[in-house]
Amino acid sequence: MLYQAMKLTNGIVVLAELKITPGNRTIAFSLKTKVPDVAKLV
Repeated sequence: MLYQAMKLTNGIVVLAELKITPGNRTIAFSLKTKVPDVAKLV
């Protein structure tokens, strides 16, 4: 697993997680934050 924490210009802290399973072609990428509404979906 690879983790990257970043702070956006508006002050929101985001954690990016990249999970690669050895021997499998599955790659999972997720973004996590404690702020409930980072972007509104259309």
